[in-house]
Amino acid sequence: MKDIPGKVPYMKVFSVISGKKNENLGVRQVFSFKSELQRMSVIVDCIEAKETFSFVKGAPERILELSDKTTLPRDINAQVTDLAKSGFRVIAFGCKKLDSDRLDQEYTREESESNLTF
Repeated sequence: MKDIPGKVPYMKVFSVISGKKNENLGVRQVFSFKSELQRMSVIVDCIEAKETFSFVKGAPERILELSDKTTLPRDINAQVTDLAKSGFRVIAFGCKKLDSDRLDQEYTREESESNLTF
């Protein structure tokens, strides 16, 4: 784990280019894939922006259940069905901004994988 002064220890820190600036992302927690849940997630801090996000990927039916219904495309079920019938493996993705003031606490899987933006 890598420590950033004043922050939690990170499992991994990535440097990415966003627009014209360099940003550091720190992986705070990982909830591994579980076949019975059909998903996995990672909690990441945008270090300079002081923001924390949960990113979740998994089976479309699970991510759809966990997502805010107002963020779902109108015909998402038809799109997923059509892609699956065409032989594609379909993975869905959702994200959520978390309370970034919790430097000394871990997030639960339930709070990080609910009310997602699809």
